[in-house]
Amino acid sequence: MKKTLHFESRILLALLTLLLPLPLFARCPISPNGALVVRAPAGNLNVETTGVDGVDVDVSDKQIKVQETCEQTVVTLEGSDSKSSAIAVWRIRVPKTVNLDLVASAGGITVVGDSEGSVVLRTGGGSVTTGNIKGQATIVTQAGYIKAGNIGGGAELRSVGNLDVGNVTGKAFLKTDHGAINTGLMGGDITAETEGGKIHVADARGELRIPNTRGGDILIDKANRVQIQTDGGSIHIRIVHGFFQGDTEAGFIRIDQAASSVEASTRQGEIEVHLVPENPNSSLHINLKTDIGGIILYLPKQFKASIEAIVDRPLFTGESIIADFPMNAVNAFAASARGVGNTVGIGARRPSDALRGAFASGSDSRTGTLNGGGNSVKLHANLGTISIKLKIN
Repeated sequence: MKKTLHFESRILLALLTLLLPLPLFARCPISPNGALVVRAPAGNLNVETTGVDGVDVDVSDKQIKVQETCEQTVVTLEGSDSKSSAIAVWRIRVPKTVNLDLVASAGGITVVGDSEGSVVLRTGGGSVTTGNIKGQATIVTQAGYIKAGNIGGGAELRSVGNLDVGNVTGKAFLKTDHGAINTGLMGGDITAETEGGKIHVADARGELRIPNTRGGDILIDKANRVQIQTDGGSIHIRIVHGFFQGDTEAGFIRIDQAASSVEASTRQGEIEVHLVPENPNSSLHINLKTDIGGIILYLPKQFKASIEAIVDRPLFTGESIIADFPMNAVNAFAASARGVGNTVGIGARRPSDALRGAFASGSDSRTGTLNGGGNSVKLHANLGTISIKLKIN
């Protein structure tokens, strides 16, 4: 009797198993340093790096058929198109040591947890979010933002929206069409481009290049060498150890602490540079130019310099070039000789006459030396003032 009941129970359990709906779930074993390749025509990819020795996948949309190719070093998952209006979610669990090659044609990509391998993440219709990545990283989205943690190798990140990344050990290329760029410590050379957003770099240990921005302010907390070209926006560098070269069409340029040569120009805006050489005997040069705006330069008292300062349209009243040390006038207009602006009528002045009344027609050019001369310092303001101040480091 007991044997009959045991046999019937096994049959009942088998029937219940057949009647229950089978989940869309699969598992493939993979080697620790293997690679996961996913091609998802539809849906969002959610990858968790918490797996042990295999790849687990579960797709919410039952209309999507997943073709699996399970090999020891490479696991490939390819999904079919879905006719459902709902957005499918791919839930994948994988060991954190596995390299990732993920493509979501019309969805976002989220990597939950850290990855000890290299990653290639591409999407045509969503944003990308990742944790820390130990190896190389290539992340591309055509319709969203990128938010990544620290990257232990090189990085190529391209987005349409904002681009945020932590520390990057290797060389980095960062580009966004319409968003801002924010980075942590960049260990190698970095190129950053944006068509219309702000750029903030916390620390650039290699060479920092910003070849062109269409508009947006630039803030660099600390850098080694810097080259910047922007069509519109201000440039603020807190500390730069090496050569700085920057140009903006409209905006101010400010360097709180420059340890080496500086070449800076702006079409409209003020330039302020605080020179603090790391080696007082090093050879360097300063070249600052603004079309509309003033120049303020701070030099160490012990700095050896040969200085040329030119203001093309000096003020009629007041000094256009002011220095904390004597300078020789090459073509200076004394304020008393300039007089006041011409007036028309009684108390009336035409706008063109008002402008001519504020600025002289001739240039104000002066030269000077510090501590016997030496490093070349050239300052040029078309319409503005120049101020040279000495300070003790």
